Formats: sequence, structure tokens, C-alpha cells
Amino acid sequence: MGRKTRKTKIRHDEVRSNRSGLIGIGFVVVSLAVVVGIQGQTLKKKEHEYYLKEQSLQKQIDEEETLAGKLEEQRIFVQTKQYIEEMEKRNLDW
Repeated sequence: MGRKTRKTKIRHDEVRSNRSGLIGIGFVVVSLAVVVGIQGQTLKKKEHEYYLKEQSLQKQIDEEETLAGKLEEQRIFVQTKQYIEEMEKRNLDW
């Protein structure tokens, strides 16, 4: 009988040891899930911020391209005869 009791005790110790290991592994898995979830939310927030910044920069690019087009038109105009005549009239009116 002493042998069965001893085997039973060893068996209970093994079960407790296995249960403790499973609890530890479960804790690690849950902890990792929480960390990954938090990081995912942080990345989504950063992605949204970058999207807004991209939109703002694209708007600035469009405005600069419009301005560049107007400046190019002005550059071409100042080389025309009409512009030279207008400038001569202004200078003579002084």
C-alpha cells in the first residue's frame, strides 16, 4: 500500500507541476495578446496621422504646382512685345 500512496503522491505532484506550467504559458499568451493589441492600435493611430499629413502635403504640392504654372505664364508674358509696350507706357506716365 505504501507504494500506491507514493505513486499517487508523485502523480499529484506531476499534475500540479503541469497545471502550474499551463497557467504560466496561458499568462504569457494572454500578455502577448494584450501587447500585440496595444501595438496594433498605436500603429493604426500613426497610420491615420500619416494619412492626414500626406493629404496636407499633397494639397501643398498642388498649390505649388498651380503657382509654378502662373509664374511660368508670367515669365513667358514678360518676354512678349505687349509687356514691353505696357512697361514703356508706365514709365512714360511717370
